[in-house]
Amino acid sequence: MHIDSGNLRVGFFLFTNLYKRVTLFCELFLSGLLSAMTSFRADILAAFREKGIRCTSQRYGVLEYVMKSRSHPTAEQIFQAVNRSDPRASLATIYKNLHVLERAGLIQEMVLESQAVRFEANTKRHHHFVCQRCGRVEDIEWFDVPHLSIRAALGPRTVRGYELVLRGLCNACR
Repeated sequence: MHIDSGNLRVGFFLFTNLYKRVTLFCELFLSGLLSAMTSFRADILAAFREKGIRCTSQRYGVLEYVMKSRSHPTAEQIFQAVNRSDPRASLATIYKNLHVLERAGLIQEMVLESQAVRFEANTKRHHHFVCQRCGRVEDIEWFDVPHLSIRAALGPRTVRGYELVLRGLCNACR
């Protein structure tokens, strides 16, 4: 096999130049020196630093999309959205990043019967409303269920947490 040293030098130069640019961009991005950085971006980067998570373009894209989305997206929807801006992201990468973000407490997984798992960035205690016509999932502010009814139904079990999923028709479908 013959390797043309001229092409090898050009390729190495291009790679080195790209590496330097990416490194500089990451340093500027992480240090907050980019003047166009919004507080939203700063919040995401701060969350990564606080949780000790490395900031990759795919991981950033996943968290950004989940945080901006009000629809409780599925992994497939997140994959399609992130892939528009970063076509290198595979579905496996998206799943891996979703699990890293969930373990860090930055997002949470939402399992609804007979539906794909959904993800959300609202990690505060809340309930959900699911529209039975269009499938839309909405967050409902947290409210306590009277303890008397829980105790009667559960007997001697110990409850550590609960979440209600209310079903019906959303405002758009009524």
